Amino acid sequence: MKALFVTKDTGGFKVAKPVADSMKKQGWNTTIIAEGKSFTFWEKAGYTPLFSKEISETLSLAKVTTILNKEKPAIIIVTLGSPINSENLFALKANKLKIPLVFIPDVWGAETRSRAVPDLVLAFDEFEASLCGERFLGTETEICIVGHPFIDELLQTGIPEKATSYVQEIKSECDGVILLAGQGAYTTDMLQILRLSLEMSDGKYVVIPRFHPKYKGTEYMETWKNELSHFPVKSIAKEASISTDHLAALCDITISTFSTLLMVSAYYNKVPISVNTPASIEAMVKSTGLDYYPPVLAEAAIEISEPVNIGKSLSKKSRALVNNQNRLFRKFDSEQALSVIKKLIQP
Repeated sequence: MKALFVTKDTGGFKVAKPVADSMKKQGWNTTIIAEGKSFTFWEKAGYTPLFSKEISETLSLAKVTTILNKEKPAIIIVTLGSPINSENLFALKANKLKIPLVFIPDVWGAETRSRAVPDLVLAFDEFEASLCGERFLGTETEICIVGHPFIDELLQTGIPEKATSYVQEIKSECDGVILLAGQGAYTTDMLQILRLSLEMSDGKYVVIPRFHPKYKGTEYMETWKNELSHFPVKSIAKEASISTDHLAALCDITISTFSTLLMVSAYYNKVPISVNTPASIEAMVKSTGLDYYPPVLAEAAIEISEPVNIGKSLSKKSRALVNNQNRLFRKFDSEQALSVIKKLIQP
């Protein structure tokens, strides 16, 4: 049997790869359509995408049809990048040709990005399952909670000693280490709130700022660097070539709005803080259709909209927070995922 995967972003690759790996182990053939940044990750993982380089332009429907006629997949599995391009085209064509279609979302609300109706959604938690239930109400879409493939991929690679040593060295000279994960215009708000929070907090905290690589060389990056120059003396860590995922697993606090890095922080029972400002809410609604960050409702993360005492935020790392994190963020169950996928082809 052949499965055709269509991915775009880094997050898409991270949730698709564990599924593709499990399928290969069971004898499936896999075809990879890699748009954007996911291309390099697939190559590094030992896969050979259908095209010899990443897709930088949206494929035409005619090209999509040609690919499907040639590959003849038994099932199409798509992730849901933002903004969505090829993933949506293949999903819509799957509907038209009645090829079984599977969605693998990597964030809450990602299913709103496509106009296609999947036969199956591999939901990563109860919140995402509920959102998909509302989205596909009245359809025959099956929704199965299988845990988060993204977390599974991180667990398999482990946390390298280099990353652990880097964070531990910083911790030895302060009261806590904060990862700030920024992208988009609202990052300026996050930086300003964090700076003011550091100024009003008891103790010494060190920030590791990480910005999405697509903003390199832009005016945004210059603005953010300027904001960092106003932070308290010695509050910014020296740069190091450490994976941001690993930093989120190790740092005491991760600050973003709806980045998957907050999931990593929660899974490792750290303190994920979602910054809620008009600009960040606008970005979240545009990307996911949601004006809130679900783990906040589940009391597995903290939300702030103004400067706070960082020490008090860390003190909120109570047993209740940890218990809710453990309940919400499950490891990926590959056997369960493949079982429901097979039923689409062999009922």
